[in-house]
Parts: sequence; C-alpha cells; structure tokens
Amino acid sequence: FWETDLNQIFTYMSPMPQMGLFRNAEAYLGRHRRDVIYNDAEEQVTDRIQHDMDREAPFDQVPCSILGRDGHLLHLLLSGQPRRNSEGVVVGYRGVARDITEHVQADEQLRQAQQEEGMRQTQKVEAIGILAGGIAHDVNNTLDIILGYTGLTLQMTDVSQIQHNVQHVFTAGERAKDMVQQILTFSRNRDPERKAIYL
Repeated sequence: FWETDLNQIFTYMSPMPQMGLFRNAEAYLGRHRRDVIYNDAEEQVTDRIQHDMDREAPFDQVPCSILGRDGHLLHLLLSGQPRRNSEGVVVGYRGVARDITEHVQADEQLRQAQQEEGMRQTQKVEAIGILAGGIAHDVNNTLDIILGYTGLTLQMTDVSQIQHNVQHVFTAGERAKDMVQQILTFSRNRDPERKAIYL
C-alpha cells in the first residue's frame, strides 16, 4: 500500500518484493504522484484524485499507468481513503494499487484479434464481389450452352443427335452445379472438397 500527504507527495510505499517489475519502494518517496504516472500530460489522473481529496472523499479504481523497473508499461487501478490524525483531521491519504497489466494486455490482444477478423471479413466480402463477377460470366456461358443445345434438340428428330445434345446439356449442368458448390464452400469458410476430374 501507499500513503501520500494532501498534496499527493508519497510519504510511504510498502515494499513490493512479489512485484519484480515495479521499482523499489524508496524510488517513490518524496515524489509527487504526477511524476510517477505515465502519459498523463493533462494530469487527468492526479486531478481526479485531487478532486476527491479536496472533499475528503475516498476514491476507487482510478486507472493509470506507470513505467516499471525494466521500462515496461504497467497498468494499475488506484484506490485510496483519507488518513486522519488522532484529532480526526485528514492529514493525507492511504491506499492500494492493483496491477491489472495482464488484463489490459489481454483486452488489447482481443481487440486486435477482433480488428484482424473484421479486416479478414471485409477482404472476404470484396473477394466475393470479384468472384461473383467472374462466376456470373461463367454461369451465363454455361446457361448459353444449356439453352442453345436444348433449343436445337427441340427441333431435331434424329435420336443420335438428340442424345449428343442432351449429353452437352448434362455436362454444362454439372459444371454449373460445381460452380454453385464452390460459392457455398467459399461463403461458409470450409475447405474445398477435392475430387478427381478427367481432362
């Protein structure tokens, strides 16, 4: 735990042997809280705490960051309450700093993973748009074959020629079915089914 006077000058810092990343307790003594807080140029943390101290009110879970012994950024939640003398007059504050560095880092990793997933989804939608244009062209070609051979077949009487045209229609239909299957596989994010084809 820590203690400060009413000006947020550290007067006591308990030893922190279990927290090897923190500086030695003596490094905080006699220093103002703003000199310890990292990246708080506008002094939002110290102003928020001072606001409660001016009202002799406790403060709870004020987030801040400090630089640790090895220069790594440590994230803390500060809580404190008035410290009174024997006459009941507030002479300073006493409180604790809870290390939430791992939690903050885990949140950041999750946020980055979500952003990357969002980016992948955006790229996937763009790819689908490009793919759809190509597929539309292929499907139109396939439908032209089906409709062309079907139209010709309707006018024929020679059975062998009809069978030949129906075979072309069937092959084009199989090709269209494969294209649709590829679209479904891509949209569902599954591995494509591999099968042998005859060339």
